[in-house]
Amino acid sequence: MGWGGAELECAACAFDNNAAGESGGALEIGSSTGQIHGSRMFNNSAADDGGCVVASGTATVMLNTSELEVCEAGGQGGGLAALEEAQVEIGSAVRVAGCRAGLRGGGIHVDGSGLVFSGEGLS
Repeated sequence: MGWGGAELECAACAFDNNAAGESGGALEIGSSTGQIHGSRMFNNSAADDGGCVVASGTATVMLNTSELEVCEAGGQGGGLAALEEAQVEIGSAVRVAGCRAGLRGGGIHVDGSGLVFSGEGLS
């Protein structure tokens, strides 16, 4: 699901078994504001970046109490890719597990972006 130029709030969402021919197996957030909490992303894939989630452009994304599991990217960020000027904050109880990438960042890849751990963090 691509999301650009708007606001996204994803509460208690499940994204399972999705695939993208380019980036963002479950979600692609570009130049938008996104809040993801209480959600599960399992077995998603992207041919390029962000097996579960890719944040790019001037996106601002907050991730809380969510799981990104068994996701794969052909490029960067098996679980999460933060690219360009995107700003990503990882709050409490976020789990990234069993993810892999063909190039860089099996779990998380950050390139030209900001990443902040603000809560109990990542497991």
